[in-house]
Amino acid sequence: MVNRNAQLLSVLLPGLELAAAKDEQESTLVVDLRLALSEMQRRLGGLGTSYQDVLDDVRQRSARRLLANTDLKMGEIAFVLGFEEVNSFMRAFQAWARTTPAQWRASQAPRRIARQASQHEGPARSRKRTRNQYYLVSLLTRVS
Repeated sequence: MVNRNAQLLSVLLPGLELAAAKDEQESTLVVDLRLALSEMQRRLGGLGTSYQDVLDDVRQRSARRLLANTDLKMGEIAFVLGFEEVNSFMRAFQAWARTTPAQWRASQAPRRIARQASQHEGPARSRKRTRNQYYLVSLLTRVS
């Protein structure tokens, strides 16, 4: 239990610290980009996408990364990704991957073991990248 809480905190804490420092009245993503919400929507539309498409893509990539690289429970992953309910996360993941999150995670176990054995990247760089990814997810989930 202590390890799970520490792991969950290591995923959540950077985003929570940043969120606490932001003004809750404004859309964080829009403020950080210094764009009006309508301008951001227009620019995304000009690129042939939408905010929801970008959010779904970030959530999908982050879900796969969390499932493959952590032992977080489905409810914890759903929470980190900004889903209000575990069932919403489960349905979304099944739509993305055509399999359940648990089945997908099980299929990644051999790759995870091989990756850990051959990993040459230092822990500080890996931790920094993970914090940046979750900061982006936290920004995107607050806009929706």
